[in-house]
Amino acid sequence: MQGQARPRILGTILPIVMPYAVGASLWIIGSDQLVALIFPSTAETTLAQTLKGLIFVGVTSALLLGLAYHQVHRRVSQERQTQAQDRAYRDLLDTSPDFIARFDRQLRHLFVNRALLETVGLSREQYIGKTNRDLGMPEDQLAIWDPALKQVLRQPSRTT
Repeated sequence: MQGQARPRILGTILPIVMPYAVGASLWIIGSDQLVALIFPSTAETTLAQTLKGLIFVGVTSALLLGLAYHQVHRRVSQERQTQAQDRAYRDLLDTSPDFIARFDRQLRHLFVNRALLETVGLSREQYIGKTNRDLGMPEDQLAIWDPALKQVLRQPSRTT
């Protein structure tokens, strides 16, 4: 994944960086020439070079601020969209009449839906982070559930 992400990131960044590098270089070279032509004395040239540098810093700072704002705004929008999708997905699972549970690889509960909680009479807080053994499931049922859960969790699918 890392090998694939790098070209994609560079492909996003280079269209921003290259015009900036070319424009900034042309500004520095061209404005130095212009200052030398307009201001013949050393004192005037020094002052003009200083002002030119301050203008350059101001303009590039404004551009960076705009770019950073755009990036942060886009990221916040994406996070809000992801959170809304997560809530919708969780609501869908939680309102299903079927028992739905999600486990980690140590067979601890990561999620249990409302139908399951209402049937067993426990709260979500009592379930999350605990295994079926921790919750008091009888050994004969654990002998069936644990191997079945481990088999499902070994499957490569991330949507199981």
